Amino acid sequence: AALPKGVDFQPVMTLYLTFEALSQGKVHADDVLTVSPQASAQPPSKLGLGAGQPITLDDAIAQYIKRRHNLAIGERTAEEVKIQIGSAVPLDEELVAGVRGRDQITGLPRTITLRSSEVTAAIQEHLGTIVATVRRVLERTPPELASDVIDRGIVLTGGGALLRGIDDLILQETGVPVHIADDPLHCVAKGAGMALDYIDVIERALPTEEEALIESSSR
Repeated sequence: AALPKGVDFQPVMTLYLTFEALSQGKVHADDVLTVSPQASAQPPSKLGLGAGQPITLDDAIAQYIKRRHNLAIGERTAEEVKIQIGSAVPLDEELVAGVRGRDQITGLPRTITLRSSEVTAAIQEHLGTIVATVRRVLERTPPELASDVIDRGIVLTGGGALLRGIDDLILQETGVPVHIADDPLHCVAKGAGMALDYIDVIERALPTEEEALIESSSR
């Protein structure tokens, strides 16, 4: 059996290893991804993220509102702000939203009007890290695969793909076409289910323990 034409092998292997870890109880479906010690030591370090800290745009929005407007808001409110007016790039027509939280000085409830340009500014460092990571991956991609990426473009999945202008930002910074996946919130889970039909192919392609040790020692 062979993998279907057009299937990117590396993500499929990643899915296999993820499901293997889930089945062994090493990770759980509701676990929050955090910064590893190795990743926190890698450039760029603009975010000042330490080992064990979560990586979210919502945190950046909440911290900005707290710092700029002296207003404390929760994660759910920050997420709502991101969905309503968040954008990775400046919008031609600015959006506004009312944000309710607790005044840091008086301790009383207060509502402010937040502009989309403020949200864009608040998440720039996080977006810069995403773009820098994409660049590093492209730089390390073998030429034969890089040509496929240039021809077919980058496909974004997950909730972050729903952020306004994220595809335009990555295109501007890398020059590579970017597409938003159909049903970005669920397509990875659906693809993982399809990959299970080819689990024998994936298992045969995984490196042996000896090969993994050799690769690790060569880094």
